[in-house]
Amino acid sequence: MSQNATTRSTCTTCRLTFESSQLQRAHHQSEWHLYNMRRKMACLEPIPREEFERKAAEFRQTPMRLAEEHLCKLCNKRFHSFESYGDHLQSKRHVENAKIRKMKETVQENSNSVFTPPKMDLTKTASVAKEATVVQICLFCSTISRDLERNLEHMSTEHGFFIPDVNYCISLEGLLTYLHDKVATHHLCLWCSDKSKAFQSLAAAQTHMRDKGHCKVFHYDNAIAELTDFYDYRKKQEEDEDTDEQSDTDSDSDDSDLDFAVVDDAGYQLYLPSGAVAGHRSLFRYYRQNLRPLVSTNPSDSGQRIRRIVDRYKRLGWNAPSKAAVVVRAKDQKFIMRCRAKAHLRVGVKANALQRHYRKQVTY
Repeated sequence: MSQNATTRSTCTTCRLTFESSQLQRAHHQSEWHLYNMRRKMACLEPIPREEFERKAAEFRQTPMRLAEEHLCKLCNKRFHSFESYGDHLQSKRHVENAKIRKMKETVQENSNSVFTPPKMDLTKTASVAKEATVVQICLFCSTISRDLERNLEHMSTEHGFFIPDVNYCISLEGLLTYLHDKVATHHLCLWCSDKSKAFQSLAAAQTHMRDKGHCKVFHYDNAIAELTDFYDYRKKQEEDEDTDEQSDTDSDSDDSDLDFAVVDDAGYQLYLPSGAVAGHRSLFRYYRQNLRPLVSTNPSDSGQRIRRIVDRYKRLGWNAPSKAAVVVRAKDQKFIMRCRAKAHLRVGVKANALQRHYRKQVTY
């Protein structure tokens, strides 16, 4: 073996030979050698110097590439390496967030529901706000929609708000009016209204609900009594069961005993718990008439509107309450109605004791 062959230095990583040890040490400190060392640790083949220089030139032309790739805007997360960012893109959570984002964009494109008024002066804006009803105004950003359904669709897609137990709601207008009064008039949060004080303004209350994720109604425990006037779990429960047992009939009769008859202000009609109306004997000829009941032919009635809202909620991932939860809430509603009936009876007895002459109290 010659002396030149014995004095030559080699680099097994990059597969090179050098004339002297100084050239070998300089090569070991180069970026090319370090890059091939990383590839060797990853069980990859080394690349020639020309290919490394080409990749380095492409990397210098896009200096912000890594910063953009290491930030996932959909999940709002940052990653320190490109490998961890690639693993995140294939994770189950990122895939689910991408599906939800695509579904929301599809719903917004198909609906075109939100009505954004054009720019105008303050007087015109005030007149538009007066013309719009309460059920058309968003509870969390005061956006005005064309009708109640479009307003609910806007609040569900933009703020994640769903009417609790919407399939058992009997008065959407009344419920939204009550919630709007809590937010706009009393400046309360819909989720923590009983645990926190009122805010200074409507904007402060709306900002709190958006930032804290409180764009939802607290509808558990004792809060059911607050919204019981807008729901009817007993009637819906009877419709869903589809049973003809005698025990169900007995329970229905017991529930009807909780209601009470009411006389109107004029004193000519008596509203019975069964829903029938008893008239005064002086108006016998009028109450004897068998008039044909008016049947609503409007396709956008309350029942169909509720079904449309439920279908839209289900497309967004909403789940209806279980039958066990409905049974519990129906029992709670019966208990609340029983307490209210006793309170009404107590107040009526006290009022009768104070009244000496029975005459009309309202003259208008």
